[in-house]
Amino acid sequence: MRPSGISCIAPPEPGIRKSLCGAFPAIERVFAMKQGIHPDYHMINVVMTDGTTFKTRTTWGKEGDTMNLDIDPKSHPAWTGGQQTLLDRGGRVSKFNQKFSFLNK
Repeated sequence: MRPSGISCIAPPEPGIRKSLCGAFPAIERVFAMKQGIHPDYHMINVVMTDGTTFKTRTTWGKEGDTMNLDIDPKSHPAWTGGQQTLLDRGGRVSKFNQKFSFLNK
């Protein structure tokens, strides 16, 4: 059990800290992130093809921009089970079908 008055949140400074969270105390290494090398994350609005919107964090655009999607999981054939056709280049598909036609029985 954690002693009263001690918080699980440790200061974000590099080095070693003692963690008193949980049943057993532990020693953890804490690394500070380097300043100035990480992209700027901000909130944008995403508009799906059916008009629904949601907010997400991204590095695309600027704070408050709107991204309009042309294809999304609600309209793309890979997710909706739409018609898929196989292109037969050089007879590869037909050769495969002939070779393994016994499996279709």
